Amino acid sequence: MEESQKGIGMTETQSEAPSETQLAEYNLTEAGIAKMGERLAMTKVESKEDRDLAALRAKECVDLRMKIEEKRKELKAGAIAWGKKVDTAAKHFAGLISDIEKPLKALRVGWDDERKAEREAKKEVERQRVAAIDQAIAEIRKIGTDAALLKTAREVQEQLDLLVDFELIEEMFQEKTVEAEGVKADTLAILTELVTRRVHERQEALRLEEQRAEQEAEGKRQKAESDRLEQQRLAQDAQDQQRRREQAAEDEQRRKDQAAQQKKIDDQQAEMDRKQAEIDAEAQRHQDAKDEADRIEREAKQEEARAAQEEVDRKA
Repeated sequence: MEESQKGIGMTETQSEAPSETQLAEYNLTEAGIAKMGERLAMTKVESKEDRDLAALRAKECVDLRMKIEEKRKELKAGAIAWGKKVDTAAKHFAGLISDIEKPLKALRVGWDDERKAEREAKKEVERQRVAAIDQAIAEIRKIGTDAALLKTAREVQEQLDLLVDFELIEEMFQEKTVEAEGVKADTLAILTELVTRRVHERQEALRLEEQRAEQEAEGKRQKAESDRLEQQRLAQDAQDQQRRREQAAEDEQRRKDQAAQQKKIDDQQAEMDRKQAEIDAEAQRHQDAKDEADRIEREAKQEEARAAQEEVDRKA
């Protein structure tokens, strides 16, 4: 840096002969700048130290260019014509220095870009690692939600056994091992409660089925009893009809023997009236029994319909 900057503002003469692109006032030569370029040149950056060195050498170029610019302004202040020569020389020297500076800057920028890419790559690897752990934890949680769709306790128990046997490896879950253990514990609790619920539901279904069978059997029994009573009523009606026919014949005979048998007929009629009252009372009892049987049958059908609706509601 001493060799490249000592010409600015110094009186030491250069060993090289002046050229058309050189002004003595800058105390610079193309050869001197070339030597500066050889001294500052770098071909690659492989470490942060190299990157900082490239930045430092680029700054050296910047500092020299700034001194050239300051000298240019100083030299140009005297005369326009001379200033044009000063500008030309300054531009020329600045261009030569810029040619040295640009590769150094490019190396520094390239190194910075590579480090940035490495950081981004590390971030992406970390993101994928965390996402994989989160996905594994989500799969454990999903076992509990999917189990809600299983219909039998055996199916739920199979999922419960699989989860119990599943070992949480710390190398897999790493810093989220505690979270994974918590999710596993919660899911095991869900599955255990679901097994209990499915067992209860099955027991309740069996109970309702047994109740329905009993009600169906009772309904058949009541119907058989109702049919028996109906047959009995029909038989009684036939007897009554036969009795009425016989009574009509007796009445006809009484009319023929009315004079002689009036008292006897009156006694017989009284006896018949008493028997008829008993028959009517028996018929009323039969009718009341039939009405009661019909009521019981209706209630049984209503209870069966209610149980069927509860089963539909439970399945829904």
